[in-house]
Amino acid sequence: MNIKAIVFSILIIVMVFLAACQQDAAPESYEMTTVTINNSTHMSYAPIYIAEAEGYFEEFGIQLEKVTFNQTVEGIPLLLSGQLDVYAGANNPGLINIFRDEPSVKAVAQRGAVLSGSCTYLGVLVRKDLYDSGIVTSLEDLKGLKVIVTETGTTGYAFSQMIGEVGLTFADVETHTMPPSAYVDAFRNQTVDAIVTPELNLTRLLLDGHAVLLGKAEDSVSPFLTSVLAFGKRLIVDDRDLGVRFMAAYVKGVEKYNEGATEENLTIINQVSGDEIDILETACWIPIPVDPQIDFTGVEGFQQWLFDEGHIDALITEEQFWDPSFIEEAHKLLGD
Repeated sequence: MNIKAIVFSILIIVMVFLAACQQDAAPESYEMTTVTINNSTHMSYAPIYIAEAEGYFEEFGIQLEKVTFNQTVEGIPLLLSGQLDVYAGANNPGLINIFRDEPSVKAVAQRGAVLSGSCTYLGVLVRKDLYDSGIVTSLEDLKGLKVIVTETGTTGYAFSQMIGEVGLTFADVETHTMPPSAYVDAFRNQTVDAIVTPELNLTRLLLDGHAVLLGKAEDSVSPFLTSVLAFGKRLIVDDRDLGVRFMAAYVKGVEKYNEGATEENLTIINQVSGDEIDILETACWIPIPVDPQIDFTGVEGFQQWLFDEGHIDALITEEQFWDPSFIEEAHKLLGD
């Protein structure tokens, strides 16, 4: 056999070997499965929209069926009943009560936390005319005024701690609730005095020109876990592999989210939320670690407040609250 024939034979062997290696390294092909999840346009939901737009869920054989509620907390009973597979929403007393009583429903990852020194994701906004006139220039000036805030949720906890530092309680202000879609008009028409809200509503109001930021949550509550990803029985017990695959897609979405306000990320979120690019570029992108483990110290202050206020009957442990194994197994699936 001449030299050329030998070299050609070696090349054929190498090519066959490389092809075999590539086949072995190819990702597993999954049968497409529908997973139900609540819908949201909060910034903390962005990693999910990014993961969906980038094809990460499809990569792991998952098609999302998003269910829209007036408030995301309406999805909690459906998570418990099995009609909703994934809850992506605020940490709240309803969740804590479920985690205490039903071990087949748990938080599995975080979706954002208020941290000292970070941008302002959650704040107290006051009407600009009240601020400019000198009537309201600090939180203590809110006494007797009309404030839009939910007293039992994350905004209620943050607001209670913020006004508590200046000697006020809920009893000192007139609290009301209204749908976020009415916030802009409420300030324009001067029908409310202050609003406690997270992003993207916070930036929408500030850019509209009728609001001033009066108080920042990160100055009073830190760390504070505001949003969680929770699985129902289907993903926790019945089809754990599907839960791990969902988490793998979510982790990839979080990694891309952490690239920040790139053109690609801005385009994806713009298409979903309908918010203009300048709002998205200005808004606080709530801190979500690339490895979205839950720091339980960010839960303890909140649940203690809920207990003290009578919103929950008992405190729960970290083990009752969340299951870290899905993140761990997702990293293995991703080859991290």
